[in-house]
Amino acid sequence: MGDVNNQGDLLQLRGKSSDLVVMIHGFRGSPASFEDVRTALGGVADLSDADFFAPQMPFSISSSVRPARVVAQIIKKIDQLWQESQERDSPYERIYLLGHSMGGVFVRKVYVSAAGSHPDAPLEADFIRAFESLGADPPTFERPWASKVERVILIAALNRGWSISQHMGYMTMILWFVGSVIGRVRTVLTKDRRPLVFALKRGSPFIAQLRIQWIRMRQRAAAPEGFFAGGAVTVQLLGSVDDIVSPLDSIDAVAGSDFYYIDVPYSSHPTIMQMAGEGVAKERRECLIQAMTAAPEVLNASTVPPVDESFHVRNKVDDVVFVMHGIRDNGYWTQKIARKVIRRGRDQSRNVVAETSSYGYFPMLPFIWPWTRRRKVEWLMDQYAEAVARYPKAKFAYMGHSNGTYLLASSLKDYSVVRFTYVVFVGSVVVTDFDWNSYIEQGRVLRVLNYTASTDRVVAYFPKLFQRPRIQQLGSAGHDGFTQAGDPGVLELGPIRGGHSAARREREWDAIAKFLLNGADVGTDSAAKKRSGVVAFFSWVPLVVWVLILAAIVGVFVLFFLIVDSTGWRITFTIVYLFVLWKILTRV
Repeated sequence: MGDVNNQGDLLQLRGKSSDLVVMIHGFRGSPASFEDVRTALGGVADLSDADFFAPQMPFSISSSVRPARVVAQIIKKIDQLWQESQERDSPYERIYLLGHSMGGVFVRKVYVSAAGSHPDAPLEADFIRAFESLGADPPTFERPWASKVERVILIAALNRGWSISQHMGYMTMILWFVGSVIGRVRTVLTKDRRPLVFALKRGSPFIAQLRIQWIRMRQRAAAPEGFFAGGAVTVQLLGSVDDIVSPLDSIDAVAGSDFYYIDVPYSSHPTIMQMAGEGVAKERRECLIQAMTAAPEVLNASTVPPVDESFHVRNKVDDVVFVMHGIRDNGYWTQKIARKVIRRGRDQSRNVVAETSSYGYFPMLPFIWPWTRRRKVEWLMDQYAEAVARYPKAKFAYMGHSNGTYLLASSLKDYSVVRFTYVVFVGSVVVTDFDWNSYIEQGRVLRVLNYTASTDRVVAYFPKLFQRPRIQQLGSAGHDGFTQAGDPGVLELGPIRGGHSAARREREWDAIAKFLLNGADVGTDSAAKKRSGVVAFFSWVPLVVWVLILAAIVGVFVLFFLIVDSTGWRITFTIVYLFVLWKILTRV
């Protein structure tokens, strides 16, 4: 199987079985880790003659294979086994997908891909290319065996991806942290050789998109008017003393809201697979057999879902409006604009809900580092996934201010499942040549409204500094506007009188609400005749502004040393001065 080492694959074919069990091992594992599982299932009457397929996965520390290629190879092999079964007297009638640890993530991606791409959560282009490169049929449509998937069994799976937390043992946490640092350095030095394990990090595009694709697949499978694959019974086995994968990473209360959960007693992340013998091993076997064979009503009666009971689906919501704040802001204003949108929605007999959750106060210094901004993007994708699950029939709109605009632009760029109808940007820190037209053509955005301001020094001096060298993916669209403004679907208003927050003031709320709900042409009574001459001048040379600021900071320090010659006072001043600077940069 190419990258999935053919020599290490486990393939047990009986030539007459009507059942196929596909098993994907975990990190640094092998098909041999399923030996006890195979033995346990061999003792079950209904599965005693099942065929088994367990590929050797490239799940090593040094692996940099792309997840798309791994999934494509697994599906290609299942295609082959399915076709061979059709050519004999006993074709497969039931398929079981089992995955341990990170193998559970790939099992879910295999199932999502086999069920066919969903128009509202399509498979990534990388996956399409991977299938084409292997000569396999692309996952555009449902595969013939997808409807035969009887069960999906997740064993200590990383359903939300991995993260480093205090839930781990101290040594494990340290090792993962060191490994993450080494992996980041390697990624920077080798560019395309990003470690495979990074693709499974919590909030990564692979994980976040899988969650949303799974939600959409389940919604389509449950629709009364359709007969789509994707509704297989899914059971998760949870190790009672798992010190590798925390409950926050293993339990996906959003995408896994319809899972059945079984607690496996006295089982850690690796020992949950050890089922040979009596005592605890026997209890593990019984849990596995229950997951594989028990009827849904039995599973429902005997297990307690470890999920938030407040989570419930609301089918009667028409619109969901995200209102996201920026840096140096707690986002209290977002609820005020949201209420305006909700009231206007009521006037149109539309049930509108707003998502105004805050990702927390975001000071200037952390905003500079791309990895901290990336964490905020991942946070947004968590909110988006929950909204998709909670409001399956709603249309989504978005308003962002400052860093809130960066969150959406990055989400559109890195997550192909993201869909918003109407988008409003205020004080945008996105690059001016952002390609809105491509997202509009793809149907991922219908229309965008961008406000510019006459004296937005924040955007003109800071994000614009990074726009030309392209080292931070930040830009000055809130000051200079988008180059595609005026094209169909890209509306721009401004410059509005005022600074970085000018367009989010109450005088603009009505226009913003109209646009978010209907994408209607809107105007403003707050337009300035032109941008501030001083701001416009320095926006051409933003580096000069920061050189002057740096010179002022250093100048104050040097001046004090020239005036005061006391060593004690100099030391005291240095400590206090550096402390104040640090507080300003990290708290303001």
